[in-house]
Amino acid sequence: MRPSRGSLARVAVAAAILAFAATACDTSFYGVLGNKVSAARLAIAPVSTTVPVNGTLTFSASGGAPPYTYSGVSGSGTITASGVYTAPATAGTDTVQVKDRQGTVSLATISVTYVTTNVDYSVTAVTSTGGLVAGAALGGSFTVLNSGTANGSQTITWQAYASPSPTLGGGSTLVASGTTSQLNAGQSAPVLFTGTWPSTAGSYYLIARISATDDPNTANNTLPSTVLAVTPASVDYQVTSIARTGGGTDPASALNGTLQFTNNGPNAGTQYVTWQVYASKVTVLDGTAVLVASGTYAPLAASASSSLIGFSGTWPLTYGNYYLIARVSVPVDVDTNATNNTLTSASTTAVGFYTPSIQNNNVNLSNPNVLPITLQPGMSLSVSASMPGTDLYDIYQFNTGTAASVTFTWSWGSTGATNLYVFNAPSTFIQSVGTTATSLSMLWSPVDAANTNRWIGLNNASGGSLGGYTLIITAN
Repeated sequence: MRPSRGSLARVAVAAAILAFAATACDTSFYGVLGNKVSAARLAIAPVSTTVPVNGTLTFSASGGAPPYTYSGVSGSGTITASGVYTAPATAGTDTVQVKDRQGTVSLATISVTYVTTNVDYSVTAVTSTGGLVAGAALGGSFTVLNSGTANGSQTITWQAYASPSPTLGGGSTLVASGTTSQLNAGQSAPVLFTGTWPSTAGSYYLIARISATDDPNTANNTLPSTVLAVTPASVDYQVTSIARTGGGTDPASALNGTLQFTNNGPNAGTQYVTWQVYASKVTVLDGTAVLVASGTYAPLAASASSSLIGFSGTWPLTYGNYYLIARVSVPVDVDTNATNNTLTSASTTAVGFYTPSIQNNNVNLSNPNVLPITLQPGMSLSVSASMPGTDLYDIYQFNTGTAASVTFTWSWGSTGATNLYVFNAPSTFIQSVGTTATSLSMLWSPVDAANTNRWIGLNNASGGSLGGYTLIITAN
């Protein structure tokens, strides 16, 4: 009996549903109804593997929808888009993936390990071979031993440190590094190194550290020396020149000059050099010297000289003949000869001295000798002149500046009769003293405003020759 047309249609639909249900259970299935395309699941091979450090491996893929693209997921190894993987230089775990055209992903895990070669490098006998001066050259040596049962195949890298403790830490300073050739089983080799000690003296250890990619045991790869006493650098700084190059000669006026120094010592300096320049009325530094300039200069190598160091400052307020004295010093380095750390200029500079021309008998208050300086508290100036018998008056004009009072002192080369007058205007004197006085202290009453002109006159009362005299005006 032939089936009816309706029965055949129902059978066809049922068969299609069963076929779809069967293929829908495959997660790799993709396509559209009426154009079904089926494929195997995407897979990467190998899924899990072990690779030596720096080793390579080519991954492959199957299933899914080609083409495939490879990439790294985690770890420090690398993999090309075509699947060539290169392991890092250190052990660890890497993850890579392959992705197909549809975005499906499959993962693989790589265990990166050191190749078990029974190579075992260790450091022995770290010693100093000379030079224990801070900031100076150092020398040292250590021995590398392969105590393993296999020959080494990789280059040995080494570092040498100067450390205040026998273990490497934050205070350790790298002083040398390099490489040495691999060693056969039981073989040892010395390593010599040079460098520079830290600039601070103290107790140090030389620490040697080695590494090689075929050495799985790193516990014996670091070793310190015995403690080493590193002494301060031995220098001999000497000032070789000091000179005034310009500026004024009034009290508190500008002062310019240069100085230079050398290091005659056996070691290079490690500390900045402090220099000072003083103005002094005597040739040695004492409590009367006045600091006029200072600074610092970089440490000098042995037998080296500084450049010509320029300085600027101001002269002291008080009058006098001044030497310039330069001094250098170091805070830590040992200066073996302190006697040459200072140098005094060859000649003095007269500061605050004025020698006006000698006045004749026709001198008057409207034609005084003007002292070209404005007084400040603590400032002094000196006037030297002479009064022959034909000279009855010497009159000087000065500016009080900010002084509230002024002291006058004077001395004569020979005894004579004289009077001293102080004027606050050409026609009005403030005070006078007789022939026996040698000093006068004046307090302005009321206190003058700043920059007031005053006049002081010396009167030859005897009419005879009084010889030379010195008049000193001091502002208070």
